[in-house]
Amino acid sequence: MCRMFRGNFGGEVTVSDKVKLPREVAEAIKEVSKNAAGLECLYDIPYMIRCVDKELPDSYAFEMIVKFYQLKNKNKVDYFQALVNGYEVEASPEERAVEWLMEQEIIHRDSAEKWVRGIKNILEGKEA
Repeated sequence: MCRMFRGNFGGEVTVSDKVKLPREVAEAIKEVSKNAAGLECLYDIPYMIRCVDKELPDSYAFEMIVKFYQLKNKNKVDYFQALVNGYEVEASPEERAVEWLMEQEIIHRDSAEKWVRGIKNILEGKEA
């Protein structure tokens, strides 16, 4: 069973606007929070680190959260802000490219999405 994280994470969590999290981290939070024990684990960073270090089965979601949390100090505050206030998911590079094309009035959404998918496939070595 997880215990609540009460350690010093280098910041203060306050009620404020939602933070933006990378898609992988948002998906990991969603995966872990599917059950009551998982919700508690989201606040227990040391527990998640131990699970990742021991390479326990199903610790992939913990690994995504821990990597984000440890990457830079700002992420520590952002992570707990997200748990307290909710979060938005950062747009993928493809979504940002589509939005940029539309903002420039170069192309309409359907065509922009198709164009971006084609470019992505070419860059990944797949058929356009």
